[in-house]
Amino acid sequence: DRHAGPTAEALTLRGRADRSASVGVLLDPLPPAASRRIDRGASVRVRMETGELEARSHDAVLAGFGLLAVETAAGFEFLRPLDVTFEADRTWRLTELIRADLGSDAAAELGAEAGALVVRIEPDLPRLTIADEERDASLILRAAPADGPAGGQGASELSFVWTDRHALPFRPAHARLKSLAGGGLRLRWTRRGRVSAPFDAEPALDGAERYRVRVLSGGAVVRETTVEAPVWTYQTGDQASDFGGPAPRPLRVEIAQTTADGRFGPPLVRDL
Repeated sequence: DRHAGPTAEALTLRGRADRSASVGVLLDPLPPAASRRIDRGASVRVRMETGELEARSHDAVLAGFGLLAVETAAGFEFLRPLDVTFEADRTWRLTELIRADLGSDAAAELGAEAGALVVRIEPDLPRLTIADEERDASLILRAAPADGPAGGQGASELSFVWTDRHALPFRPAHARLKSLAGGGLRLRWTRRGRVSAPFDAEPALDGAERYRVRVLSGGAVVRETTVEAPVWTYQTGDQASDFGGPAPRPLRVEIAQTTADGRFGPPLVRDL
């Protein structure tokens, strides 16, 4: 049984797991990677401490199966190996890796060291029930034997903060900047949606896309605006107000999609 609450005295039952997760460790460093790409150069070994890995067809992997979570300094990167080969002694080699899955771009950009935790994420893995009002609150989680108290022999405990990252939009992609007649600059980008995979249902949108667009100079924000489509024009008058003349090139921009309740997804920062 899994219990959670703000204090040890306020724990409530949040779910039941009928088995432990399949867990292992990296035997090789996982190099940094760009967003949502097939990393054809990486080749890493994983030794499973519990459970096993299995090879799946490419069609199944592309449909969202075969998901792994790899611990990094920025949280977990989610990846899916197209090729899984058993070697020996509970060890598998992973190649042709689909990196930065489920919006884990920031973790993929750091990579992971040998010894990092690896967790196999299965479609029917039981999830913890957490209420919306518990978002950003410090919680205690205890796992204890079924049908027993939330503590005592055999129980384990950790503290965590649930941020509901799954409900945040993904980082935008494919930003490009075009010079217009008269000196204006047209910035476009692509919204990253979610595939119909078993782990990753599309969060409900409120009928409109919203983005925060920032222009940066020397690390400072010189202009910020909100738009409801993946396009923005940097007018010549605004450039003059921000820079005293035409905006420099390359121009550093930051784009983040926002939620209906005003939260921001991970930003895309590019020099264009």
